[in-house]
Amino acid sequence: IGSPLMVRLYSNVPGTPLANPKVRVALNLGYDASAIIKNVLHGIGEPMATFVSSVYPYGVDPALKPYPYDPARARKLLAEAGYPNGFETEIYSASVMPRDVTEALVAYWQTIGVRARIKFIDYAAWARLDNTHKGGPMSVTRFPNAIYDPSHPIGGGVVKAGTWSDYENAEIEKLFSETEGLADRDARDAGFRRITRILHDDAHSVPITELFIVFAKDAQLNWEQPSGSGYYNLRDIGWK
Repeated sequence: IGSPLMVRLYSNVPGTPLANPKVRVALNLGYDASAIIKNVLHGIGEPMATFVSSVYPYGVDPALKPYPYDPARARKLLAEAGYPNGFETEIYSASVMPRDVTEALVAYWQTIGVRARIKFIDYAAWARLDNTHKGGPMSVTRFPNAIYDPSHPIGGGVVKAGTWSDYENAEIEKLFSETEGLADRDARDAGFRRITRILHDDAHSVPITELFIVFAKDAQLNWEQPSGSGYYNLRDIGWK
C-alpha cells in the first residue's frame, strides 16, 4: 500500500556508530527479512531494497535488490568500522508497530554483536519524538504515501531539511534539487532511480518489508482498495 515498515537511523550525529556507513550496511546484512516476513508476518510482506515503496509508478529501479542475509559479512564490516565486539544502542518502537517484528529484528542483530535495547512507548509519545528528531538513535516507523510520488518519502525522510530525516548526503541533495525541477516523467524517473541507488548503497535506513493490508469484502460490494495509498477511499463504494 505504499507504507513500508522500516528502521529510521539517526546517522547524522558525528562519532556515533550509525554515522559510519559500514555499520549501517552491517545492520542491513544482519537480519533475514524473508524469514521475518514468513515466520512473524505469516508470509504477508515483501523485502525492500530501500524504504521507497515499489508501488510508486516511477522512480524505483526493479534491478535494485534488498541486502541479503549475511551475518558473517556484517560482523566483518563492524570490525572494519571499529566495533569488533559490536556495540550497545537503543531502538524506539511505538505501540501501533508490530512488536514481534521489532523483537525478531533485535534478536538477529544480537547475533552480530549489536545489542539494541527496545523502548516500547505509546504512539502519541513516539510521534512527538519522531516529529522533532528526538527518537534516536533508531526508531521503527512506517512512511505512508501521501502524493503517490517518490518525492514525498525522499523529500520528507532523506533530504537534510526533511521533517523525518536524520541523514545527510550532498550528492542526494543535489540530485533531489535537480529532479524536483523536472516535468518530464522519464527524466524524473531517471533522477529518482539514481537517488534510490545511493540510498541503498549508503544504507540510509533498514527497510524491513512492504506492508500489505489483507481485507475481505462482500461479493456484492463495488469497491477496491486504492493502490499505493495508506488510506481507505470510500467515495466510490456502493452495492451492485
